[in-house]
Amino acid sequence: MFIIETDVIYAVMKREDSLKGLARLVLGKSRKLYCSSASLVEVLSVLKALGKFESVAPKVSLLGDFPNIEFLSVTPEIADKAAGIHMKRQLTFFDSFYAATALVLDATLVSSDAAFEGVPGLKYMPVSQYVSEVLGESIT
Repeated sequence: MFIIETDVIYAVMKREDSLKGLARLVLGKSRKLYCSSASLVEVLSVLKALGKFESVAPKVSLLGDFPNIEFLSVTPEIADKAAGIHMKRQLTFFDSFYAATALVLDATLVSSDAAFEGVPGLKYMPVSQYVSEVLGESIT
């Protein structure tokens, strides 16, 4: 089970992003992916902070059109684990939810953020490694 982090979603949403090509491969070629519903809240939060909420927020529902992505609920167990991770200052607020989701579900978190490497017990895989090893795509 692979859980993608919001950076993969941001990369395809932004006009320019160094992760865009890899993110398109991840979203386009993966059979089944999971994503924390906290990602949707983070995307809306960033849009609001950038002053683009009104123009872009209605398009966030399009993320539900990816047939290979299932958004996972934030359960009380996940929220509790996320709070513990965040209080230990291991990760940012939203990143703690992605790590907690992966830990609770014993899944691998796919992200470009190496900060996840420092979370004890978390199975973390960089996006580039996922593309090459899981999807079998060559990275140039």
